[in-house]
Amino acid sequence: MLGSAADRGFALAPRAGSAPMAGFSLVEALIALALGALVISGTWQGVLQLTAQVARSTDHTALIERARHTSVYLADLLQRSTPLRDGERIAALCDPPSATNSIGVRVLEELDNLCVTLEGRRAQSPVLWVDSLIDCEGGCPAGIWPSYVWVEPGCSALFTLVAPELRIFSSSAIPIECSGHERYALWSRALIYLRDYAWERGDGIGSLMIKRLGVDGQFDRAQMLVAGVEGWSIKASSVWQLQLLFHGWKDSDVFRPSTLSAWAQPQLQPILGNVERVEVAFAVAKHSPVLITPLDH
Repeated sequence: MLGSAADRGFALAPRAGSAPMAGFSLVEALIALALGALVISGTWQGVLQLTAQVARSTDHTALIERARHTSVYLADLLQRSTPLRDGERIAALCDPPSATNSIGVRVLEELDNLCVTLEGRRAQSPVLWVDSLIDCEGGCPAGIWPSYVWVEPGCSALFTLVAPELRIFSSSAIPIECSGHERYALWSRALIYLRDYAWERGDGIGSLMIKRLGVDGQFDRAQMLVAGVEGWSIKASSVWQLQLLFHGWKDSDVFRPSTLSAWAQPQLQPILGNVERVEVAFAVAKHSPVLITPLDH
């Protein structure tokens, strides 16, 4: 049973000799909240700066990786082909390829009479035409068939051919008349060019594209090799010399356009803003190591 009101009042009263109940005043609480807000704000700013730094570092790493991968890919493609020498015959781009006219590298500058459409190609940029070989050691690998195959020496069911031959194999199985020959290699013709957009028209993100010739005599749809390329240059001499300018995706407060070469300066796309750029140059000679200059600007 509850006691009387007087009893309840007595029970709630502080005991004699005990200290009064301590607490924060309104001013003290406001000061504490302000100090806490300052601490949280400073910590949050540090977290944001660290996050931005990590994002830029990750972007830089990805940029270097794209540049290296593209350089190695193009160098490997060129090394698997033989640049044409002066006076050698070369077929028109869409003529049926043969062993006498279809192994080589060529830089196309004038494209008025090109038999294939290069959609979105950036004006004044070169097009690289590469006919390359991949040796079939122990037999041609499974892949897209039918395909062109380089046979050396040539083969015929009726007589012996000495000169190499470019044939269409319907499958990876070697035809009976060609069995026992010294060399088999998958042959391909590729066009590589710079497109002025990557995923959507007008996005301003340059990308290297590749088209390949099919056995039906038609080039397939362009496929993207790499996005984020602002410009490229090709020089043909005793070796092939290529220059490419790549860009990252994150704004950088350390990028200085003056670090780029005179060639790269006019390649910059203003719409990309203050993002990091990496300039890559490399030279390719047949059966020689690839020389790639700094990837860590």
